[in-house]
Amino acid sequence: MSPYELRYEVLKTAREMVEHQFHANMELWKLGEKAISAMPKAPTLDDVLSFADKMNTFVSSK
Repeated sequence: MSPYELRYEVLKTAREMVEHQFHANMELWKLGEKAISAMPKAPTLDDVLSFADKMNTFVSSK
């Protein structure tokens, strides 16, 4: 696996994990009082990239 493929896999996994967390939060919100102010925000590209960076740092550390 090339470094580009590895970075792509880390990014793809980060996106999946952030989206999964959003959907889990949305389900909890639907079960609760459903206040608009408490509604979970959809993940942004910055959220995914930040999480991917954290994953990459963890994987790259000794």
